[in-house]
Amino acid sequence: MNSIKLPNTLKTIKQDAFSYCDSLTEIEIPASVTNFNYRAIADCSDLQTITVNWQEPPLLTDYHFGKMDLELRTLIVPAGTKEIYEQAEVWNRFQIIEQLPDNIIAGTTPKSFSNRVCKKPRNSSSSKNVVITSGINPISR
Repeated sequence: MNSIKLPNTLKTIKQDAFSYCDSLTEIEIPASVTNFNYRAIADCSDLQTITVNWQEPPLLTDYHFGKMDLELRTLIVPAGTKEIYEQAEVWNRFQIIEQLPDNIIAGTTPKSFSNRVCKKPRNSSSSKNVVITSGINPISR
C-alpha cells in the first residue's frame, strides 16, 4: 500500500489505525474527521506526504505521529491556511508546507476508521494505492 485517500464521510481515525504502516507513503485526511486520536498515524517510516483538509489545524501533541521526524515530511494544506499551519504546534514542524490550489477540492471521501490498516506491513512486498470507500475495508487499486 502506498497511498490512502480517506472518504469525506469519515469522522474518526482511532488510535493506531495507521501506526507502523511502513509501506504507506501518502495519506489524505478529509475535513470531516473531527476525532484524530493519539498515534492515529504514528511511526510510518516511509510516509512522505500528509494532505489535510481542515481550515484550522486541530490541536495535536507529539503522540499523534509517534516518533516520526515531521521535519522530513511534506504537509499539504487547503489554500489560504498555510500561515495558520506554520504557526500551529506540531504542524509547524513539517519541513515543507504547500497549499492546494483554490480550484482543487481535496477528497470527497465511513464515520469511523477503527481497525489498524497495516498489521504487518514490514513483510509486505506489494505496493498498492488504497482508497477507503466505506467502513474499514480498503479497496486496492
